[in-house]
Parts: sequence; C-alpha cells; structure tokens
Amino acid sequence: MRFLTFSLILILGSMAFGPVAQPAEAATGPGTQPKESWDKMQTFEYNIGRIAGGLELCRRYEMSREIQAIADLTPYGKLGMAKMRIFDGMRGCGGLAENAKSVLGDKEKLIEYMKIRHDCSRGDCLER
Repeated sequence: MRFLTFSLILILGSMAFGPVAQPAEAATGPGTQPKESWDKMQTFEYNIGRIAGGLELCRRYEMSREIQAIADLTPYGKLGMAKMRIFDGMRGCGGLAENAKSVLGDKEKLIEYMKIRHDCSRGDCLER
C-alpha cells in the first residue's frame, strides 16, 4: 500500500511539477528556487510551501491555510513558506490560486504520503 501511495504521489507530483515550479512572479527571485540537488518530490513539497506563502501575500487566507496544513508536514514545505515570507506582494495571484486548487484536489493523498515520508510531530521534520 505504501509503495502504491508513493508511486501515485510521484506521478501527481510530476504532473503538477511544471505549473507549480513558477507559482508567481515574486517567487522567481534569487534564493527562492529549490535546490538543484533535490529530487522531484522534494521540489514539489517545497513548491507547495511557496504556494502557501504566496497565497498569503495574495490575501487568499483560507486557501493558504489549507495548503499550509500540507506544507507543514514536510521540511521542504516549511522552507518554501519561509522563502515566500520575505516578499510584501506579488503578481500572478490568479495562476497561483489555480495551482493551489490542483494541489488541494489531491489533498488527502498528499497528507497521507507526507505523514509516511516525514515525522513532524516534534516541530522539526525528519525524513523517515
């Protein structure tokens, strides 16, 4: 079951990887991009965090909280949120909201996968 869930998440992450990679104009500055050494899933998790932080900047607070609940389950998601908080605004909020809706469409599967992959019960997230 875990392998099936992991495989499904990797497929979903790969499909969503393209549009999520550039969530909004403010997120393309130096220091906000994922590390090249990360695998696709780590990058996807990071971008979920960037979406959560970006939605906050776009004043889409309810959607931001939903995405943040997913991003909080992984160290990469938390880092992505932190990187977005340096900005005071952004353009591209409509596209960002569409990316968020895509992620939220698989919310339960993502949460299940992240809980299997990471232990964030003590505040800091550790990969299992």
